Amino acid sequence: MAGCNSDSIVAEDYRDAFVGTYIGTRTNSSWSLNGPSTSNEIADTIEVFAVADSMVTLDATEIIISTYGEFYEQGGSGASSYFSVQFLNGDSLITEMNGGGLGGGYHSTFKGKK
Repeated sequence: MAGCNSDSIVAEDYRDAFVGTYIGTRTNSSWSLNGPSTSNEIADTIEVFAVADSMVTLDATEIIISTYGEFYEQGGSGASSYFSVQFLNGDSLITEMNGGGLGGGYHSTFKGKK
């Protein structure tokens, strides 16, 4: 008697470890040559979903994430502009965004856990 095994083997997607809801704190700061610097800290949540091959979305931002859980992109508006993402220890997320120019700039960091 021949039979088929109905259990199929599905390869795990490395992005599965990154997918989830991260609850944490976002720190925003900005500066201007003509005004005072500002800084604030707020509670924030980021949803991470696997989308196309090697891609995830962090809220509305779609990026290609490495198997190591890292992403870095230099911005087009200057050497100080960048966006980075790090998934750590299977339960933590850190994002950083920096931008600006000669007249001012901003920095935003999110640190959260699943």
